[in-house]
Formats: sequence, structure tokens, C-alpha cells
Amino acid sequence: MPLHHDTLERFISEVRPYLARVAGEGRTITYKELQIEFHLPRQQTGEIVGKISEMEFSEDRPLLSAIVVRKDTRLPGVGFFGLPVGIPQELGWQSQEPSPSSQKKARREAFARREQVRVFNFWRQNRDVSSL
Repeated sequence: MPLHHDTLERFISEVRPYLARVAGEGRTITYKELQIEFHLPRQQTGEIVGKISEMEFSEDRPLLSAIVVRKDTRLPGVGFFGLPVGIPQELGWQSQEPSPSSQKKARREAFARREQVRVFNFWRQNRDVSSL
């Protein structure tokens, strides 16, 4: 179930500056760590970080949710590759495709790593999230 608009906005206002700080330090954070830090509902964490990336994309900034990763793969979750913005079409999930081919997985991993580097570089140079 999607979060109520006011709740989503509150979480975004708290989580975005934190993610920007983590990115400025050049590190990633797991979904679980983020959930614990902000008492986020497990099922809606992807919605929150996805909305943050949509906001970042609309402002021509790198996708901040690239640094929120799964503990096992150290990559963003599948929702990251299904974002409607900023993700090359060939990386997105196809509704009829239960899992990507190994070639598609490699392209996704390469894209996620490149986006993480873009996020790190951007936030190292732009430490003041309140001005952005």
C-alpha cells in the first residue's frame, strides 16, 4: 500500500539530506540500515527512495537512490531499475520477464556502479543539501 502523501513528504524531507551526506562521504547504505535509522516501513522504503530519485532527476542531478543497496549484492534493488526516470530503457524490467539475462544483469550492474560514482562525485562537491 502506498504511503499517504504527507507521510511520504515527511520521510523524503528526512531521508534525502541523510542520503546526500552518506553520498558525500563516498559510501553506500543498505535498505535495512536506512529502515532502522528512520523507522521506515519495510514495504515502502523503495517508494521513498524512488521518489527521491525522481526528484533528483527532475533537477538534473544523479539518482540518489543508487547508493541504497541490498546487503547481498551491494547494488540497488530491482525497483531502482524500474524507475520511470533516468534509467536506460534496456535496463528496465519487462513485465513478462521474471528475471534478467546474465547480459542484462551485467549492464544493470555497470549502470548502477556508474550512477553511484556520479552520485558520490556530485555530493562531494555539493555538501549543502539545503541549497539544492
